[in-house]
Amino acid sequence: MALTLGGTYFAYQSSKLENAGRFDRTVINMSNALLSRMTVYINALVYTRNLFEIKPSLSKEDFSAFIGGMHLPDQFPGIQSMGYVERLTRAQAARKLKQLGFSVEDAELNPDSNEIDLVVFLERLQKSSSSVLGKDLGASPERKSAMNKARDSGLPVATDRVSPLGADNPSVFAFLVFAPRYKLGADLSTVEARRKALLGFVYSGFRAENLFGKIADGLRLQNSNLGIRIYDGVGTDPSRLMFTEGNFEDIDPNLTRAFELNAANHIWTVEVAAPRDFGLAYLRWSPLFVLALGTALSFAVMVSLVKSDRLAHKLEAARLEADKANQAKSQFLANMSHEIRTPLGVIIGFAESALSEKDQDKRDSYLKTILRNGTELNRIIGDILDLSKIEAKTLLIEKSTFSLRKLNDEIRDSWQPLAKDKGLQFRFYQSQAVPEFVESDKTRIQQILVNLISNAIKFTSKGSIEVRADLIENRRVSDSPSERPRQFLVYTVDDTGIGIREENRSKLFKYFSQEDSSITRKFGGNGLGLAISRELAHALGGELSLESKALGPGSRFVLTIPVVAASAPVKQNFTAVPNDMTLFYKNILLVEDSPDNQFLVSLILKKYNVNLTVANNGQEGVDKALIHDYDLVLMDIQMPVLDGYGAFKKLKEVGYRVPIVALTAHALKDEKEKALNMGFAAYLTKPIDRDELSKVAAQILRKERGSFYES
Repeated sequence: MALTLGGTYFAYQSSKLENAGRFDRTVINMSNALLSRMTVYINALVYTRNLFEIKPSLSKEDFSAFIGGMHLPDQFPGIQSMGYVERLTRAQAARKLKQLGFSVEDAELNPDSNEIDLVVFLERLQKSSSSVLGKDLGASPERKSAMNKARDSGLPVATDRVSPLGADNPSVFAFLVFAPRYKLGADLSTVEARRKALLGFVYSGFRAENLFGKIADGLRLQNSNLGIRIYDGVGTDPSRLMFTEGNFEDIDPNLTRAFELNAANHIWTVEVAAPRDFGLAYLRWSPLFVLALGTALSFAVMVSLVKSDRLAHKLEAARLEADKANQAKSQFLANMSHEIRTPLGVIIGFAESALSEKDQDKRDSYLKTILRNGTELNRIIGDILDLSKIEAKTLLIEKSTFSLRKLNDEIRDSWQPLAKDKGLQFRFYQSQAVPEFVESDKTRIQQILVNLISNAIKFTSKGSIEVRADLIENRRVSDSPSERPRQFLVYTVDDTGIGIREENRSKLFKYFSQEDSSITRKFGGNGLGLAISRELAHALGGELSLESKALGPGSRFVLTIPVVAASAPVKQNFTAVPNDMTLFYKNILLVEDSPDNQFLVSLILKKYNVNLTVANNGQEGVDKALIHDYDLVLMDIQMPVLDGYGAFKKLKEVGYRVPIVALTAHALKDEKEKALNMGFAAYLTKPIDRDELSKVAAQILRKERGSFYES
């Protein structure tokens, strides 16, 4: 009986703990679901604001068509209306009201302010929503405060709760969310700058019962009837209640939780309560079962409880891991958005400035800035593609014979000026043991070194950067006399920068990680460089590691890669006929659906007086190729009507013998192999490299026509 009573007690306590754990997990899931829903709805508002950046001179019809195309009532139930507010002076507001067909009296303008927030576009998405078109939303101090907060922060801001206009039930509440819109390309780095650049606000009205309603339907367990209350602001003040659902009459006081939901720079307090019969029935009755079964089953019950406790620990550990993974994913997406949008914003801004700039020197400076940021954006996208190939285990190493000493000289010559501009000493030592030619993947070795040297310069404000290249020999584990020593290329990159704390070293080679969040804020970066570099080193059969420095500040990274010394590759001699002479006056067909790329290729080939014919899709390209006589065909792969592969197949089926070059944005190795195996003469990727395009085209044209295809 002692074991039975003990088992009964443990069963009772376990049922309470299990129910509490289930309830806590339900509350966490509910919190995530509410935050996710709010984020998605606010994104709909931000998408609408982006429409003004694409087309600043937006008409009422354009706005209405865009809102209708989003299918908001179906995709985002709860949004009552979507509108646009312009911040105007009183005189400007009077003129705008006249354009909209309203009088000043109808607008209910704030009599005490010359700053009017006039609703100029409005789409009512629910029958119950009222029209405020032509009204001054800023006449309400609460709405004015929310708009000014959004203006100063640059972020969407929600108002306190309000009773929706025209609502039959005064206990039905709603709120508005304002997203500020600024002048395109304006400086937004300070509050004062954002105030000067403000044009207006895109806003949405949300009805609480539609937005928050039924949020727990997918989270309820068996017959549980969760009660949910949502209050406006911090705390559970009944006078601030916005929404209630479920039963709060017969609740378990131990299963009541409250948490704060922060979205759109506004705080709501969510209260969740469970009834006394919350949880699974067998858990509620398990103490009686244990008592009835007696001493014989007490031991089995205790074993079951131990297993249950272990399972609970495993579930908790799994939940914590999932939370960490979600945080890493969110941080990565935020970093990627920042890293991509930063050069993209510079490109767009300087392109707009270049269009209106009359001074040639300034325009040239703008174009150089666009080119530099375009190159940086291309590097970032390359990192993301490398990451996807690493995670999919499709990263391939392309070995070739190249001059290692020449590669080292190029790296030294390209980074020395950058270090000098920052006031740093840059030294590159190359051991005499380093062979002239080796067999390895030159591109991947260069990519790793660029990452290491770039980080060293970025994180070093004074002192020096030192790179050493050496060759060492090392045996395998076996001591067999017949086993030949292996040669390893070793690069050591030393800097006198900020260094890395011991406790943070484990983070360096993890994806999306830097030493701490302040590193990202101060120096930028996406947290991929070192992780990808280590994976590349592994793919090359080597290792990338961080080593401790015996003396002085800074960091030391060591790259070790196995290499095979090789003889100088045999060079093909194409110098007899210069590229310019080869390409002059040739007839070339460009099959490309993008007008911008069509124009770019024509600019590249213009200096050769090429007779360029353009086809806008694969079928048009086939038709023109068979009618006219061409020396070369440049073929895009992804096109409407008929893609590049289909066009190539059709031409080959009829015995077309003119060389065809694949010119495409697909940069993956398997795509290149597919094109070359089909019989394309060459494979060039976008962004288009003008020198590579001219070089490859000239080399192909110098070969005897027809040698690229089997009859």
